[in-house]
Amino acid sequence: MALQDEWLSAYAADAQGAREDAPTRSCATMAAHEELLEQFPVFRRLQSDLEREIDARMREPMAFGAEDPITIPVVVHAVWHDNAENISQAQIDSQIDVLNADFSAVNPDRANIPLPWRGLSSNSGIRVRLANRDPSGAPHSGS
Repeated sequence: MALQDEWLSAYAADAQGAREDAPTRSCATMAAHEELLEQFPVFRRLQSDLEREIDARMREPMAFGAEDPITIPVVVHAVWHDNAENISQAQIDSQIDVLNADFSAVNPDRANIPLPWRGLSSNSGIRVRLANRDPSGAPHSGS
């Protein structure tokens, strides 16, 4: 039985309460990934090629940065049932500010990044702003 099938069987049994020793429910992505690496040499080679390419690109200087950020216009869709559930324009603007702080690596909780990933945090060179035009070019508020 394939590892993924074994995990799914254990998960189904656990969900029905039939197995006390069934594994804790968790994502099976890494188990499936490991199985693909073992069963398919082409997958293993392509994965290695991808990792080498990413490593090489990570060592290159960025083509853009804080002095020349890429700005992405966004539209916020607030889904609500009655007026009490709706959010204000100030809340939308505040969230845009939070996203930009995160993308710039100047967010106040940056010190809380777990140690293994701390060195990977940097200014992405990406900013978001509310769109001022819709896809047809007509004026739009972005929210």
